[in-house]
Amino acid sequence: AADNDYYLHRLLDGTENQNGTLFMDFRNQPDFSDGNTLIYGHNMKTGKMFGTLDNYKKQEYFDQHPVMWLLTPQGDYKIELAAGWVIRDDDPLYLVPADETGRTKMIEAAYQKTTFASGVQVTADDTLVTLSTCSYETDIARYVLLGRLVKLVELNE
Repeated sequence: AADNDYYLHRLLDGTENQNGTLFMDFRNQPDFSDGNTLIYGHNMKTGKMFGTLDNYKKQEYFDQHPVMWLLTPQGDYKIELAAGWVIRDDDPLYLVPADETGRTKMIEAAYQKTTFASGVQVTADDTLVTLSTCSYETDIARYVLLGRLVKLVELNE
């Protein structure tokens, strides 16, 4: 879409739906070739969309779920989770695409504020993915998870 509002209340096929869908920031490349790809989704009380993302505020939840899987028609990925933290909706993290200096500052802030200890060390040279959802500390709070995107080797390659 031309902005980050379109899919907040639409399904992938464009049908209006109050739940919206998970979607990539409109400034990101669809092949995850940016230094940091942002993916947004609603924090649903039912647990759907990113309704369980803020469970990562607890170390125990991270310990049980240290990786995520991203499956796409173009290929499958593992997301090695590095940090999760609460930010404001106007945080510089949302200025996409971030240059190497911006990614380095984001990573430093992530490790300072993370709600769990992962042991995964990412750098600005890694291919990063950030998942973002509402957090309810304030009206403008968001919870974000930062991870390293690792493409899985296809058996046919």
